[in-house]
Amino acid sequence: MIQSLKRRHLFLGMVVVLYSLLLNSCSIDVAGSGTSTGNAKVVGTLLNEQGKPATQTAVFLIPHGYNPAIEEQGDVVLVDTTDNQGQFEFTFSESGAIYNVYSRSATNSYQSFTQNVVVNNAVNTVHLAPLNEPGAVTVAIDDDVDITNSYLYLPGTLFYLKLHNNVNHIPGKYEVHLKDLPSSELPALYFAREENITDTIRLSDEFTVQPGDTSLIGTYSFDAVYNSSNSSLYNNSIQSLAINRKGTVWIGLRNGLISYFTGEKWATYHNIFLNNPPVYSIEIDKYNSVWSGSAFEIVRYNGQYWQIYNEHSTGGIPFSNVYSIAFDSSNGKWFSKYPQHYNRTGGVVHHNGHRWIEYNYFNSRLPSDFVYAITVDGHGDKWIGSRGGITKIGYGQWTNYHKGNSALPCDTIFSLAVDKEGIVWAGTFSGQIVRLSDWQVFDTTNSSLSGHIVRSITFDSKNNLWCGTSNGILTRYDGHQWRSFSCYNSHIPFLCGSINDIEIDAHDNVWTATEYEGIVVFGNKAY
Repeated sequence: MIQSLKRRHLFLGMVVVLYSLLLNSCSIDVAGSGTSTGNAKVVGTLLNEQGKPATQTAVFLIPHGYNPAIEEQGDVVLVDTTDNQGQFEFTFSESGAIYNVYSRSATNSYQSFTQNVVVNNAVNTVHLAPLNEPGAVTVAIDDDVDITNSYLYLPGTLFYLKLHNNVNHIPGKYEVHLKDLPSSELPALYFAREENITDTIRLSDEFTVQPGDTSLIGTYSFDAVYNSSNSSLYNNSIQSLAINRKGTVWIGLRNGLISYFTGEKWATYHNIFLNNPPVYSIEIDKYNSVWSGSAFEIVRYNGQYWQIYNEHSTGGIPFSNVYSIAFDSSNGKWFSKYPQHYNRTGGVVHHNGHRWIEYNYFNSRLPSDFVYAITVDGHGDKWIGSRGGITKIGYGQWTNYHKGNSALPCDTIFSLAVDKEGIVWAGTFSGQIVRLSDWQVFDTTNSSLSGHIVRSITFDSKNNLWCGTSNGILTRYDGHQWRSFSCYNSHIPFLCGSINDIEIDAHDNVWTATEYEGIVVFGNKAY
């Protein structure tokens, strides 16, 4: 007997299935019912906890991406009942879909769950795990999250839980206990709101539930916006960010101010730079010293005092528009320069701990004095982005890459970053991102990039790429799919201007510096 649920979520605590109710209330699905004309079948045998056939037991075939909390959706859940040999069968008029198979004993709480059953034009035999004792998981969510009209759900299952009256509020967080789950590897866990069913937040990738046990699968924080109205920021024009090992966020502002935020306390330093120029870059070295670059100077803060570096303390080397700072393995410092006046050269400055060395168009193989970005890979090679393309300095050798000798689509490189596998990525003035290991170019034709200047690139702990563009769009690439966030589909404020910098903290929260609307934080939702 094959039946279908066009949205029969039977909600028993967290759990879903009341066997007797299903048998009486399911409507026949004509398109997917057990007719003899179908080309594809899914068959299998269900065993109970003793290894014997589980007879007269409901078996559910659930579309892979099914959301059990949505009233109306095109996906259909099919139901069959095992025969006296514990066998079940589903017949389809079409093939190619991916399903999960779920079953629950009619006499106790034991369950079985199997993922990713692909229906082909043939007989598809599913090898189900025997019915087993269920388990549970606990999820912790920061208590500054509005959980009104929200719920958690597992896609491709019948499990969901409305959070109202189902959370335990402890200091700083909500604890949510998801009980009576099948002891198996489950697909994912999502947070969603009833008023916006398309705006879902992925809290966890696949996770495993152990029989009779409760596992903690994570503590999750969510989104925030910090600006001059709700924090101690003096203005909303954020140029640069850096996060130290303790989680303190250092912030460079447009008017020469440097602030920091510990998560509880804000503080701001004034009158550090001459003429209060924009603080274009901030980085933190291995000794926890904070280095900042501006339009005219570099400063270092060691936790006690500020040291200023300019042409008077560097042997006559001037600084102008220090957009990027990088450190090598010996804690050598590398600074990019972009000439602002005719008497100020650009290029790159290296401080090896003893002396300052300047490399520019006239005394080195740099193809341009207009340098925007610099980074250092795991081999110690330096990568420089300028108006002349990309320059690599490795073992004393200089190599220039440009449109004429590589797949670079644009010779003006605004941003550079190294991923967790040591691969260098570049962002261009014309809006592309280039992976240098194979010269793969991502643009508006094969990604969700908008075609605007790629101002910043970074990577989280899972090696997801995050980039920010000059039109205020934050984009994530997980190696397979692209997803972009703007004022239209996220909490990024309207008219935020350019996303100037991105930093990832130890919890994978994404901190973005915007030109006009302060700091926008995307919580660690594993989007």
